[in-house]
Amino acid sequence: MHTPMILIIDIILIMSIISCNNKNDVRDTRFSDFPIQMSLVGKKVEFPDSDHYTVGSVEIAGDGYLFYTYKTDYYLLMTDSAFSNVKPLAYKGEGPDEFAGVSGIFGQALDSAGSLSIYDPYKICLYSIDPSNEYRLKEEISFSKTFNQYLPLSVVKNTDGKYIAIRGDNQYGMILYDPKTKDVEEWPLGYDFKDTDNPAYDVISFRSMAYCEQNGICAEIYGCFPTVILHDSDGKINGAYTYTEYIKPDKDNGEAMECFLDIDLTPDYIWLLYGDPDRDEKCHIFVLDYAGLPIADFKIESAMRIAIDARRQLIIAVNPRSDEEDAMVYKIPDIHSRL
Repeated sequence: MHTPMILIIDIILIMSIISCNNKNDVRDTRFSDFPIQMSLVGKKVEFPDSDHYTVGSVEIAGDGYLFYTYKTDYYLLMTDSAFSNVKPLAYKGEGPDEFAGVSGIFGQALDSAGSLSIYDPYKICLYSIDPSNEYRLKEEISFSKTFNQYLPLSVVKNTDGKYIAIRGDNQYGMILYDPKTKDVEEWPLGYDFKDTDNPAYDVISFRSMAYCEQNGICAEIYGCFPTVILHDSDGKINGAYTYTEYIKPDKDNGEAMECFLDIDLTPDYIWLLYGDPDRDEKCHIFVLDYAGLPIADFKIESAMRIAIDARRQLIIAVNPRSDEEDAMVYKIPDIHSRL
């Protein structure tokens, strides 16, 4: 019995795909449609003395929240879960206990005692603050020159005691720093960038990452780039998930629409903030599982940053470009019952 030529070609093609996937060990998934689509109604966060500052970003920190602030003599504002009992942190300046800047990732729990991270990307120094000891500040680690040469933009500590960082030297990718050996490992990119020698400015100019300690997964996003890339704690690529409905750059003026503005990870889901606050009245929060399958699309008021409070089932969204509200809080619907 002769095997039809078309069947042979199909088998070869399938084996080729399987071979490529096994070789790269990457789940390259494309997504667009979500089984759950909802518009969420939020509530404006009322801060004490909010007329004196603008809120620019937010992170979950212990039992409360840490907000990045503008127009103040400090960078961070600590609040409780009710957004009250505010405590200014990370004062601006050049002194030993002052900060030249604070990165987009802060408030990570560094130890079992509850110390929280603050990273100064200008000094390339990671500090810790102890809420149980009057928020005393101390230098967490002194990085070596091998690390500093990458001009890291943001830093998180993994469960092995190593440090994951976004490269800030106008290159794609991330690095892993081992404080015991002072060695730096450049992670695989997880995407076939065609312009690695001259990275696209509108891609690398706006970057972020998130780390899920429970899963040992680190996710990174770039600027005008519709793919989220997942790594394990050692850098191995776990997946690359691409949103296919992203609007490509306008050919008339060459200006690309902003894509994933922020990312957060919870043990069950990946949360991606999508939209362009300068063009859109609303933004979307895309919820994916760790296999890259779309779960939910939540439409919210225009925002630039989000933080997912999994314990209280809340979304905290921040938009410093808005004249009406700096921060909004949304209740997360019961996803499981709707699938």
